[in-house]
Amino acid sequence: LTIPCEMCIRDSGTPVRIAAVNWFGLETATMAPHGLHTRNWKDMMDQMAEQGFNAIRLPFSGQAILENGTPNGIDFSLNPDLVGLNSLQLMDKIIGYAGEIGLRILLDHHRSFAGDGPNGNGLWYDGRFTEARWIDMWEDLAARYRGNPTVIGADLQNEPHAASWDAWASAAERAGNAILAVNPDWLILVEGVGSHNGESYWWGGPHAGGPELPVQLDLTNKLVYSPHDYPNSVYAQTFFSTPDFPNNLPDKFDDMWGYIWRENIAPVLIGEMGTKMQDPKDLLWLEKILGWLQGDLDGNGTIDRTDLGPSFAWWSWNPNSGDTGGILADDWRTVNSAKLA
Repeated sequence: LTIPCEMCIRDSGTPVRIAAVNWFGLETATMAPHGLHTRNWKDMMDQMAEQGFNAIRLPFSGQAILENGTPNGIDFSLNPDLVGLNSLQLMDKIIGYAGEIGLRILLDHHRSFAGDGPNGNGLWYDGRFTEARWIDMWEDLAARYRGNPTVIGADLQNEPHAASWDAWASAAERAGNAILAVNPDWLILVEGVGSHNGESYWWGGPHAGGPELPVQLDLTNKLVYSPHDYPNSVYAQTFFSTPDFPNNLPDKFDDMWGYIWRENIAPVLIGEMGTKMQDPKDLLWLEKILGWLQGDLDGNGTIDRTDLGPSFAWWSWNPNSGDTGGILADDWRTVNSAKLA
């Protein structure tokens, strides 16, 4: 389902599915993508491209970018060209090489302070990392990579799960419009919140971006809604244990994010989805969500729409994700062929 990436940078009208993989670590205390303790960074990226991914969703922290973060956890004998770089310069290197090998980059502001997971307060600002600094940071990144076709978009904030949709949509408009005023080429990815109208779902999952309260950007065709969706092993939500499971899942996908694509309101890119593929319920979830992405919207095995479905970014490339494991095995080299398939 991937398309040669040179098409991604042409305004040719050719539909392209972003088939990305998450490579995390730059948002953590390491302040660098993980795995560089045991491998060369270019070798790692070459392998991503070889496996058929056409993009990387690259999480980072505001602290790493705004406060001259110092990458660590790197074997510099394997990565001598990274010696002395700060986190932003390391990001430059990754983006530069991605362009050389045909990968595209989605920048993901994963959290404010360096650490694991989303902001603990579930918002897009935290402590000294105010909303104003968040927007300034995005403007600076948009200016830094303006004219660089490798960077295709900004995932504004990872999992703002404690926000109401109204508040988050307004903040996303402020940040998105500020970015587009500097760099009109980028896509603006807007994640969901944690619950909507009293119904909880995955952090980053529920979207009310349709008729109720859509995000309004100053430029058309730049908005992408980007939910997250996970299986039973990550958290045993009630809908995994109802008598109609797994046949209830297509309607759940549709209610939370799928209707946005189905009704042609806006493009959808599932920013995180993944599993260790060990829980039998996970495999049923995977079958249903992959079917939805392929156009089987009711889960009956028949393709209802034949156009390219939503894009995605698999979580994760890294094997050290406690929730999902990775495309790579724990040796940071061997590909999990079942996941890749």
